[in-house]
Amino acid sequence: MARKAILIGYLNTCSLYWLNTILLGRGEDGLLRRAHWFTPWAVRRLVYDTLGPRPGRLLSVLPGPPWTWREALPWRLLNAPILSSPVGAICLRSVSLTDEPVMTPLPSFKAKTCAG
Repeated sequence: MARKAILIGYLNTCSLYWLNTILLGRGEDGLLRRAHWFTPWAVRRLVYDTLGPRPGRLLSVLPGPPWTWREALPWRLLNAPILSSPVGAICLRSVSLTDEPVMTPLPSFKAKTCAG
């Protein structure tokens, strides 16, 4: 059970990924088409309705469309940064369960995957 904070990750409808994959239908016909996507404002409202006003922070990754999600330059420069605006395909909201702000910076949760 969380005592100090929770992290909520979700697929963002305010992203080029949603526009490309869902709205324009240019993606795989798979699980993501059946997933429930959220706006950042809907998640904030859900937190507020459930827990009341709480300190928190929102970050996102992968602002470009899926065809730009590559390790090679210049695509890595576009998609690697963790953004403080809700434009990326994947958003992460931290929510404090106390009246204290969350102290662990969200970028510390970023991990580099290794291809084998």
